[in-house]
Parts: sequence; C-alpha cells; structure tokens
Amino acid sequence: PQLLMINSSPTPTRTPQIEAVIRNFQESGLPEARGLTNTYGEKGVDKHTDARTLYHNEISRSKFILCPSGIGWDTYRIWESIVLGAIPVIEKHRYEYEKIVYPPSANKRPRLLHSQEHWNAQKMRRHLRRFNATLETVGYYDGWRKSMDDLPVLWIDGTFGDELTPELLVEQYDALAGRAAEFRYEKLTSLYWMQFLESFLLNHNANGNGNHDALVWQRAMETLSSTFNDHSTSVKKFMKQAAAKQIDDDLVQVGDDGAGDDAGVRAGVGDVDDGDGTDGAGVPSYLFGSRQPEILSWVLFAELKLVGIVLVVVAIRRWDADANADAAKSDPDKTNGDVGSKR
Repeated sequence: PQLLMINSSPTPTRTPQIEAVIRNFQESGLPEARGLTNTYGEKGVDKHTDARTLYHNEISRSKFILCPSGIGWDTYRIWESIVLGAIPVIEKHRYEYEKIVYPPSANKRPRLLHSQEHWNAQKMRRHLRRFNATLETVGYYDGWRKSMDDLPVLWIDGTFGDELTPELLVEQYDALAGRAAEFRYEKLTSLYWMQFLESFLLNHNANGNGNHDALVWQRAMETLSSTFNDHSTSVKKFMKQAAAKQIDDDLVQVGDDGAGDDAGVRAGVGDVDDGDGTDGAGVPSYLFGSRQPEILSWVLFAELKLVGIVLVVVAIRRWDADANADAAKSDPDKTNGDVGSKR
C-alpha cells in the first residue's frame, strides 16, 4: 500500500500545502515516500473502470489520505477514508480570544472582546483598574473535532507544511494501529447519532429508565412544530428535479486537450465542501452527484425531520408507559377494575 494519498483539487488555498507535502516526500529517503503526486483529475489506466471505483481503490490501498479544508473543515473524504480503512490527515486550528473578567463585587458578566479597535492601551488599563478586572486570553480548538474523538484520525497543527513528513506518518501509523481496539466505529452509523440526539431529550436515572425533562421536551416540541410548519417543500420533488437537471450537466472533467473523457477521469469526489465550483464538477460523487451541496442540504433536512419524528415517538411512548405505571401504583383497584371490565 502507498503511504499517503492526495486527491484534492488544487485551489489557491490548497496548492501551497499540497506542494509542501509533496516536496517533503521527494526530499525523504524512505522508500514509502517515492512517487507521491496529486491524483486529482488523472486518467486511469483501465478505461473500463469509472472514476468512483478508481477513487475508492486508491483509498483502500493507502495508509493515509490528505484531507485539506475547503469552505469548512469537514469533508466527505474524511468519512470515506475511515470506512475504507485509511486514516484521514486533518488540519487542527487553535483559536484565541480575549475577555475581561470582573470580580463578583462588580456584578458584571465577562466581556468578550471581538475587536480592540475601540480599546487603546490607556483606555483598557483605566477600565481594568476601575472595576478591578483582569484581561484573560482563552484558547480553544474546533468544536467539531469532538465528532472525531475515538476514531483513527491524524491531526496536524495548522495548515499542512514542513511538519507533515513521511517519517511522521510511519511513526503515527504504528501508534494508531496499537490503539485499534479503542476506536468506536459505531460513530460511523446513523443509529449512534440518533441515540446521541435522543440523550438530550431524555434524562436517565440510576436504574436506566428514561424520563423526559419537561422544559427540554417543551422546547423540542416547539422547535419541531416550527420546522414542520415553515418548510413545506417536497424533498422528493426537489431530488427529482435535481436529477433531471443533472442530465444536462457536464459530468466529466475537461482534460488538457479540451475534450471530456468519462472513461477514466479521476475526479476529487470527496471535495464537496469547497463551494468553489471546481470540486465535484467532474465525475459525480458516489453520494449525491454533481449537485452535491444543494442536494446534501435537502437530504440533511429530510434526515433531521426523520430523526425528530423518531424522537417524538420514543419520548411519547416512554411518557405513556410512565404515566400508566404511575396510575397503576396510585390506584391499583381502579386499574384492576378497568381491566376486568374490558374482559
């Protein structure tokens, strides 16, 4: 297997990173580092194999896959690589902001400083002295990284550059392989996330019995009701219209000769997150085709509706069961009488 796979469209923000990583591999003496290229847009040897198969085959024979960010940090190739046995290499960015923290005697909430345009040094010192406050710097990482907890992922601080070397990948591969039994692959299933959402609606006591919190339940019902009332567009109809329009779209990436060749064009089918009009404009992704961003938003909307309905059904059934149990405990004679009358 190859050590690292790069299959990303060379956008202005990605090109310097991709070139830096390839240069690191070219300068390395490791045999595994030889011949690294960006395979986005390359034509396959076997013209009878479509781009999706070529893309999946390359992931399957790779230990790592570079996952540069686009508009956002998340991308399909992260999840595709884990499912197919490769390890995604992802950027990790640390953010910092400043806030003013006041003592309890000031009876003031901490103040987040979005910008210091109106806070020169003299004014800041005067404000801190007046309220006996302190200026603190708070650092944090991307919240979405929690989704990758307990999964085989390699994080790189900042953008990809000199620190991403073949030696690092060899070292980290052995380290991650040693933790294989710790990874929670159930996070790749929809059932895990449905149960995760349900956990916010239901409080579980020591006995493991779920009882919904009244306030959370009320807010959930209001949110779901608003969602159903405000969105009446048929997702099924939208998907049909999108599929019909896709027939007229150019589904092959134009080569250097100006002619499309759909029998071996290897497109970056994981580049759904860019929004720059280049990624996914070649051969359609195995997920949603060339109109990935639009269709994805509606598919996610439909899935959220489904999850909401499931949560409502689960909560109502549990509420009914608890109510019946309470009624039986409070008036067993009446309950027995009701059962006897039904007979």
